[in-house]
Amino acid sequence: MLRKIVLPILVLAISFTALVVMIKLRRTVTPNPVETLPPTVEVQMLDRVDFPFVIRSQGTVEAATAIRLISEVDGKVRVISPALKKGGFFRQGELLLALDSRDFELAVTRAEAQVAAMRLRLATVEAEAKVAEKDWNELGQEKEASALLLRLPQLTDARSALAAAEADLEKANLDLERTRITAPFDGRVRQATVDVGQFVRRGEELASLFSVDRVEVSLPLPLAELRFLDLPRGLQFDELRKRPIRVTLVGRFGRQEHRWHGRVVRVDGEVDVDSRMTSIIVVVEDPYTVGEITDAPPLRVGMFVEAAIEGREVKGVYVVPRVLIQGSQRALVVDKEGRLRIRELQVLHADREQAVIESGFELGDRLCLSAVDTPIDGMRVEVADEAGGGEE
Repeated sequence: MLRKIVLPILVLAISFTALVVMIKLRRTVTPNPVETLPPTVEVQMLDRVDFPFVIRSQGTVEAATAIRLISEVDGKVRVISPALKKGGFFRQGELLLALDSRDFELAVTRAEAQVAAMRLRLATVEAEAKVAEKDWNELGQEKEASALLLRLPQLTDARSALAAAEADLEKANLDLERTRITAPFDGRVRQATVDVGQFVRRGEELASLFSVDRVEVSLPLPLAELRFLDLPRGLQFDELRKRPIRVTLVGRFGRQEHRWHGRVVRVDGEVDVDSRMTSIIVVVEDPYTVGEITDAPPLRVGMFVEAAIEGREVKGVYVVPRVLIQGSQRALVVDKEGRLRIRELQVLHADREQAVIESGFELGDRLCLSAVDTPIDGMRVEVADEAGGGEE
């Protein structure tokens, strides 16, 4: 009985003693603090510069002058120029088309005969009027002779008839002249719908022509970008001739890139209600002969081109790569104390390549060129390298 009581107590005592000994002999582990290294970034010094704006746009080349060639008289086509085909080239004054003129020549002959008859009639009436006036004066009458006695109404009628006959002759000569259609300018044929032997009616469209002395390109621009162009105020666009705004157009033929030079001649008078944009009109002189002067091919109507428009120069701005602007108004910088800062910027202009910053940077800021996973304003960073010029 005593054994059953003492044995458990002895086991418990030994276990407790062993536990106390283990607690006394245990080793205390002191954790080592983990050192967090600041991220390493590359920076570039920020400098204010004078920046000449170049506005980018794109558009399609259009003919500055385009007309529809329309017959002014009825007739059968007798002669047609080889140039009056789609794509044909012609010079100013060149005969494009001639109608059968025999009916019109006969009309001229009849009109000339009518004019001769009316001149004879007028001469006869004038002679009769002189005789009547002489007879009245010889009779010694005190009162004035009546207009009918002096044949004044007949004289007026004869003069009117002559004027009408001369007008008919002029009209006949004009219709005869209209049977020969000549080129009003140097140009090319966009479309032709007539050939030899075809009978055409007055008012019928024969061809579509456009001039090659100049072409125009309409370049759409946001209204905000017009302030960067040196445009005259109001309607004083004659100033564009004195101070031309130059434009470089770039087009591609396969893998080759070619350039042409033009100038701004006017601004579209309306704003597109959907895009809220307007357009400036650029003209290029002698686009089809440029290949004879330079290596560039002719600037053809219908080509798609990109444009670089010469703008104003703004002073004291920052120019930074567009990719470094977060959102549309923020950038990461490293201040003079080596801490990362998120600056809110005043962006004057931005395109695909660069952004022009009017304000927002502070003295001693360096532009952060490296990507930071989770940027926190005020976090410490390690500067790996510095590029660029001096301090602001």
